[in-house]
Amino acid sequence: MRDTKGTVALCVASAVLLGIAACMAWTVTRHIHQGETRLPSKHPSLQRTILRNQEPVSFWAAISVYSVISLGCGSLGLWCCRETWRLCGWTIRPKS
Repeated sequence: MRDTKGTVALCVASAVLLGIAACMAWTVTRHIHQGETRLPSKHPSLQRTILRNQEPVSFWAAISVYSVISLGCGSLGLWCCRETWRLCGWTIRPKS
């Protein structure tokens, strides 16, 4: 292991990103099962409950925003794990 501080920082970053991805995935599945979600917006007046039966396009648009955030955090977290693995010099050798 060459750079201990950098390796620890990458481990922490990957753990945080994977945690965010897991929470967002849980949120998406919960909202799909409930049939209602909130519109992700900066303006408080636009943050309202969206029901799947009343506004299907807005519902699936909000779910897709949450899904993209989850996939992005998960992908970046896995990439950080791979880079940590590479920085430590670990290799996976096939059994002979």
